[in-house]
Amino acid sequence: MASLCGLPRARRPTAHTVTTVMMPGMAERDVERNCSTEQFITTLRRLADALERGEPFRVQVAGQRFTVPGVAALSIEHEADDEGEELELQLRWQR
Repeated sequence: MASLCGLPRARRPTAHTVTTVMMPGMAERDVERNCSTEQFITTLRRLADALERGEPFRVQVAGQRFTVPGVAALSIEHEADDEGEELELQLRWQR
């Protein structure tokens, strides 16, 4: 699952980079959109507020707007290799 804003701050390209990846067994959309620290914080704050209230969260990523239900499954993932580390905050739900 792609994160909202992509790579960690130190390695993040410009705010307008969009990467699309086709993954076997997943929907035909796997997009990673890089963004500024300010955009990330604003999105994260809106998401946290919606989760706290148990409400759906509307967001747009790379031109597609969708709704994350208030009952989405939440997980935190950490990956590390020789080149760096990655932290993903994931929300999963059924359509």
